Amino acid sequence: GVDLTDRKRAEDKLTDLLIEEQRYATLLERVAAASRSINAVLSAESIARIVTEEACAIIGARVGTTTFTTSEERSQRVRTVSRWDKEHGVRSQHFEHADFDTELNAQVCKDNQAIRVPRSLSEPDALGRIAVPLIGHGNRNLGAVQLIDKWEGDFTSEDESVLT
Repeated sequence: GVDLTDRKRAEDKLTDLLIEEQRYATLLERVAAASRSINAVLSAESIARIVTEEACAIIGARVGTTTFTTSEERSQRVRTVSRWDKEHGVRSQHFEHADFDTELNAQVCKDNQAIRVPRSLSEPDALGRIAVPLIGHGNRNLGAVQLIDKWEGDFTSEDESVLT
C-alpha cells in the first residue's frame, strides 16, 4: 500500500504553499489599494503619510519614514514618520532622530538602489532597516522610504520588492 505519512506530508506541504500564495495575493491587493488612495490625494504630505503608514502595515515594521527631496534643493524636504503598533495601528506621527539614518537615505537617493541592513550590522541601536528609492518619470529620484525595526526577523528580499 501507499505510505500514508509521505502522502500526509505532501498534503501538508501543499496546504502551506496555498496559504503562502494567498498571503502574497492579499499583500499585492493591499499594495494596489494603497496606490489607489495615494493617487486620490495630491499634497506631498498626504502622499508621504499614506506611503509610510501603508508600508509599515504591509511589511510589519515599527517605524517608517518617507522623505521627498525637492528638485535640486536637497535641503528642502517633506518628511513624515509613523510609529506603527500591531494592535492599534499608527501610534504617533512624531519623529525621533535616533531612528532615522540620514546617510542610508542619502545613499539610496544617490544610487537609486534599495539597501537592506540586517539587525546584526546596524551596530549602535541594533535595529534592522530597509530603504528604497522613490523613483519618478525618467528614473529621477524623488526621495526614499525607510522602514526601521521589523516586528519579526530581518527585512527580506520580498519586503524589498513589495516596497519598491
